[in-house]
Amino acid sequence: MRRLYGYAEYALALATDQVIAVSSKEMQFARTLGIPERKLSVVENGIRLRSEADLACDRATARAALGLTDAEVVIGFVGRLAPPKTPELAVETFGRVRRSHANARFILVGDGPQAPAVSEALEEQGIAGDTTWMRNAVGRDMLPAVDVLLVTSQYEGFPYVMLEGLDAGCAIVTTPVGGALDCVVHGCNGAIVNEPTPDAFSSAVENFMESPDALRAARSVSRARAHNFAIERMIDRLASLYRNALDNAA
Repeated sequence: MRRLYGYAEYALALATDQVIAVSSKEMQFARTLGIPERKLSVVENGIRLRSEADLACDRATARAALGLTDAEVVIGFVGRLAPPKTPELAVETFGRVRRSHANARFILVGDGPQAPAVSEALEEQGIAGDTTWMRNAVGRDMLPAVDVLLVTSQYEGFPYVMLEGLDAGCAIVTTPVGGALDCVVHGCNGAIVNEPTPDAFSSAVENFMESPDALRAARSVSRARAHNFAIERMIDRLASLYRNALDNAA
């Protein structure tokens, strides 16, 4: 199916003036399809950013609603519970972290066809009682409560949850999907895990669990990097591309 979609994208690119990739990884993929370089541009996804005051308020509200204490470190997963997202990997990661860190809590936001498998994994790992699972909550509302965000997807173009994680000041532990290199500086505001196993993911998370200073610094860096993805910046760049296309066609 991916090969079929690749052929379709190449054919459509021949009939267009500009092809917009939403991440640097998507740009690399477009090149492998043979799309001419002159037609390619990167315009990353953008979101509306919170102010520092709004984030502080939203974090306090979300954590209070969840009954969290300041001493608890929250690991989160937000996304559709479907095979490409590999939610069971997030559950197994937390299971390993929880066994060695009594102050760890898990927030799971989402629903989907893998929900029964996720429920079974929570029971097998013995962490159902340490997990708050909100099937219908809005990820943007809950992310301020999260300290370390897990992105366990097999593939993505540029997931908005990663941008929302930056805006919420989360350290991000992710697979090397589209958007990862744009959002995460490995070892600084998160980790890019090239071998997506529970052991590798839990090790990356525990690096932040065991160093409050490193976690605090990572959260600060994520907030700073969020400004690269302000919705206003995305709109300006898209408008500029359209203007240039129109000028060239005139």
